[in-house]
Amino acid sequence: MNNQLIALILAMRLPFLLLTCSVILLSIAAALATGVDIKLIDAVLVMSGALAAHISVNLLNEYQDFQRGLDALTSKTPFSGGSGALIARPSAAKFIAKMTVLFLGITIAIGLYFTLSVGFPLLAIGIVGVATVSYTHLRAHETDSYL
Repeated sequence: MNNQLIALILAMRLPFLLLTCSVILLSIAAALATGVDIKLIDAVLVMSGALAAHISVNLLNEYQDFQRGLDALTSKTPFSGGSGALIARPSAAKFIAKMTVLFLGITIAIGLYFTLSVGFPLLAIGIVGVATVSYTHLRAHETDSYL
């Protein structure tokens, strides 16, 4: 397996994606229990969109922390210090940045599908989600001066 693919898999932080799966499956179960009719394709798209969003955020965090040098300064624990994927494979950084955009694009595409299917008020939730990630990214750069 090449270095970029290994870095991608590690940077995705796969064990943490179980939380996303759990929340989505619980939400689907709750909706079904209350009598909501859910199409299988919609359930698959919701799960895919949620996972793509979580992966995009994980990759963005990994890339930013590597670029800012935080991964090299942070004592690694199971919950902090990043995956170490880019410390071990710095040549994969551009690939991780591209994959961040790809997974965000998948998230946005699925969100637009549901916006067109359900209605435009849903678009507000998507805009808030993307803006939150963008704002966090901008705030992270403001704190660089404190390092």
